[in-house]
Amino acid sequence: MQVKGRRIWALAIAGALLIMLLCLLAGCGTTQSTQTTPGSTQAPDQEAVDQASPDSTQAPGQEQKEQTTPGQDGITPNGEQKADTGKKVEILKNGSFEMGHYGWSPQEGTIVTEDDGNKCMSVKYSWGLYQFLQVHQGQTYEITCQVRQDQEPISTARMCIIFYSKDHKILNERTVDILHIPGTQWEDIPHTTFTVPRGAAFTKLFLLSNGHGSVCFDNISILPVAGDSAEAEKS
Repeated sequence: MQVKGRRIWALAIAGALLIMLLCLLAGCGTTQSTQTTPGSTQAPDQEAVDQASPDSTQAPGQEQKEQTTPGQDGITPNGEQKADTGKKVEILKNGSFEMGHYGWSPQEGTIVTEDDGNKCMSVKYSWGLYQFLQVHQGQTYEITCQVRQDQEPISTARMCIIFYSKDHKILNERTVDILHIPGTQWEDIPHTTFTVPRGAAFTKLFLLSNGHGSVCFDNISILPVAGDSAEAEKS
């Protein structure tokens, strides 16, 4: 009887422990999982996204590169380029001759390609190589250019700007004549400026050799002088 009583007591204790264990397990099972399962469209802690603080100096999207809109960067609402009178505008076309005779009369002059691939214009004595220039009366311009000898004999490089009246007569007293004897290497012509005279309706720039040999021209540029008046004078 004593042994049987001990077995009953042991079974009772074991049963009590089992019930307690089941209660503990049932309590843990009521806890909800905070992890996002595969395929979920809910971002983790989406409701806890940080808001910009009141003292923040960065606007939303400020880190993105601003896009050019009509009216910015010299662009009008219809997409055209705004006129900017404060800029120096090149009035000569193709002064580097990289586009051959483009902008120049095709009657004279030979495009020469040097060993390094640079292109220039070789001319002899002739008045057949010229370019029309759109200029303003009263405006002063600066002309720069590089020249060198080409074929012997040594000759003078000549740049001549001739002004014409509206009836196509040459204004002889206003002609700009630039003469320079260069060496066999590229060198700059002397600093030269000219002012478009009253009565000039159009202008031509001529390039030529003032001798029996040929000379090469390159990197010609004609720009308005900064600060000078660009308003056209009345004829």
